[in-house]
Amino acid sequence: MKKTKNDTLRQPELPERLVAASGRDALLRDEEVAATNFVGADFGATAVEHLFVRESAFGGCRFAGCSVRNSHFTDVLFRGCDFAAADLRGCSWQRVAFVDCRFSGADLSGAAMRDVVFERPKAEGMSLFGSRFRGVRFEQGMLRDAAFEECRVERLAFLRCDLARAAFFGTRLGGVSLAGSEIGGIRVTAIASPELQGVRIDRAQAFDLAALLGVEIEEVP
Repeated sequence: MKKTKNDTLRQPELPERLVAASGRDALLRDEEVAATNFVGADFGATAVEHLFVRESAFGGCRFAGCSVRNSHFTDVLFRGCDFAAADLRGCSWQRVAFVDCRFSGADLSGAAMRDVVFERPKAEGMSLFGSRFRGVRFEQGMLRDAAFEECRVERLAFLRCDLARAAFFGTRLGGVSLAGSEIGGIRVTAIASPELQGVRIDRAQAFDLAALLGVEIEEVP
């Protein structure tokens, strides 16, 4: 995937030819995996740490319930993969794209993400507690009840996402646009919340924030 003219994030840089693989052994036999195309592989029973994956692609693979902690992914494309309830704590992600992937209940706490795109993720209840974002974009994502707590943010964007009841305790959203996303019931610290200072919203979302702050809007005849 190449960087497009209107895309400020760097996309995964994949070689023209990838070695085809379909089994989990191809991922686990070495500490470093490169230039490999995994199709339909099941990594659900995987438990590994400090794995290095670069310049590779995963299509229709299952990571549900796996434990792949403190690992590093650079220039990787995931398409149609299932990460439900996966333990991915402490992983580093650089120039990574997730397209049509499922993250329901997944734990990505302590992630370091740079130039990462989530396109149409199904990620209800996903945890990114204590993560660092530097150029991360969520597009048309189902992120209800997701945890974005105690995160450090630089260039984070939500485009037409469902963030209902998502938690942002301790995460400063200054400069982050929530315009066009569902934000009903988002959770922040208090009325004078530092998390919301400088956040950008659209006119309709003002009603959701008013309810959050305990303000009643009365129509004047």
